[in-house]
Amino acid sequence: MKNGGDALHETAARGVEAIHMIVGQRDQLLTDSERMKTEIMLLREKNTQLDGRLSQAVAERDHYMRFCVELTTNLNNIQSTINIAIDAAKHASYRPSPISLPPKADAMTQADAEALEGLIKRLPASDGEPN
Repeated sequence: MKNGGDALHETAARGVEAIHMIVGQRDQLLTDSERMKTEIMLLREKNTQLDGRLSQAVAERDHYMRFCVELTTNLNNIQSTINIAIDAAKHASYRPSPISLPPKADAMTQADAEALEGLIKRLPASDGEPN
């Protein structure tokens, strides 16, 4: 019976070792599960924070895109105005002057000289009396 008892003890010892190993593996798996649950919670929180930052970045981008479009439109309008003014100035030298000046006389005529002498004679002298 010694052989039968030893075999039973040996089988029982192997069963206890197997159960002990299974319990150890279960404890390790429970620890890993808790660690993974904690990591998942942290990742979800980080995901929530990143979603919030993304929403803020999208709102800022949209604001600055509208600003850039408005600025670009105004700058294009200014550039068009400048180009129109430059083109108008280029062609302005070919347009006739809106003010027509009398033709320049080469010499004073005798009638002009007599008219000037008459005006000069009518001017008051330095003492306030006419010449």
